[in-house]
Amino acid sequence: MSTDEKIASIKASFAMEDMILTPEEIERGRMIIEKKIDVEDVVREITSRYVSVG
Repeated sequence: MSTDEKIASIKASFAMEDMILTPEEIERGRMIIEKKIDVEDVVREITSRYVSVG
């Protein structure tokens, strides 16, 4: 799966929860993916930000 496909998968996962990712979050996800970190790790990191905010 390419980086773009992984980013699309992450965006789709959050869209199902009515959560729109900011460009900064998308870029952070891209950086993590390119370092070969699992998609689930990216989802957990972004989710933790939403939980801590609200």
